[in-house]
Amino acid sequence: MADTSGQAPAETETRSHAGCSLDMDDRQFSDWTRLLESRTGLFIAPERRSFLVSGIRTRMRKTGYEDYREYYDHLSIGYFQIREWSLLVDQLT
Repeated sequence: MADTSGQAPAETETRSHAGCSLDMDDRQFSDWTRLLESRTGLFIAPERRSFLVSGIRTRMRKTGYEDYREYYDHLSIGYFQIREWSLLVDQLT
């Protein structure tokens, strides 16, 4: 079935999990792809957006995060960063 909403495909990834909003807008997608590429060398093409969202959601569920920004920020601090980066990259590869 064709999309007649006039909205560009993959502009916003919207779902709900356990009562929380799991939207990933274009800015968040861009932030995540830049962060992943700079930290790990892993390049995620725009066509792979749903793959990235799925992998991040999985790690968010396992770590109790309900917001992409909170999880993104948490990856930038402390001991959690080292272990969680490894687990996130494993999830995405």
